[in-house]
Amino acid sequence: MAVTQSARNAWSPFGYLGLMRDLGNKARAAITLATALVLGAVTYGRMFHNDDVWGASFLVVYLLAVVGVFVVYRWWALLPALVPILVNVYVRNFTDYVAPWREETWGFSDYPFWFLALITLAILLQVAFLAVGLLARTLWERRRAKRRGRPVSGAA
Repeated sequence: MAVTQSARNAWSPFGYLGLMRDLGNKARAAITLATALVLGAVTYGRMFHNDDVWGASFLVVYLLAVVGVFVVYRWWALLPALVPILVNVYVRNFTDYVAPWREETWGFSDYPFWFLALITLAILLQVAFLAVGLLARTLWERRRAKRRGRPVSGAA
């Protein structure tokens, strides 16, 4: 009795990864939107309560965001990297936010060049961290393609 590839995948611990190729764009967009919303919510909560709970949740959410990028496997899955920076800039500069620890902040009107440079650097750092998921998925796909003797397809 011949065992089909889908039957082998069903019993494999990584068999569900074959389903990731079958994700439609709506599912990919939903995963990306959920990642952006959770990153924004945790950033907002961390701004007002800088304690151990928010610090640990921040790490967990970022690891889940990397997994989301791994699953979505598209360049636009990196867009949630903008959300924590945008939430931070919005709350600090466009609301009457005062930090619980009364820090002195400076914004765009004080030092426009340095403000934009720091924002750009922060966005690049966020994208680099989330790109770990994209890199891992690329390596995963190449390894699977090499094992099956097929060319790599479905690249980001």
